[in-house]
Amino acid sequence: YRLTSSRLRARIRLYAPVEVPDGMGGWERSWADAGLRWAQVVVAEARRGRAVPKNPRLRVLLRRTRQPLTLPLRLSWRGQYYRVAQLTDVSGQAAAQLLCEPIF
Repeated sequence: YRLTSSRLRARIRLYAPVEVPDGMGGWERSWADAGLRWAQVVVAEARRGRAVPKNPRLRVLLRRTRQPLTLPLRLSWRGQYYRVAQLTDVSGQAAAQLLCEPIF
């Protein structure tokens, strides 16, 4: 399987965590925009002859850039937000695979 530009048809937005003051001497986690990326998005639970679940998990393939990807991460796609549960390098390619779960 080769990740080619023609397979990168979905536009996703990545978010990285930032710690911001909570105003009471502590910190709280917020999410900052880490940029738009082209990706291949596949519904992980898709099976022939079955309905796709309302809030499915996603498998996302994208090219690696100079900016490293590290967990925790979030992404948005088609107006829904997802938590990146797993981040894996695709062997032999400058690509990463993300397994994502919907955030409710």
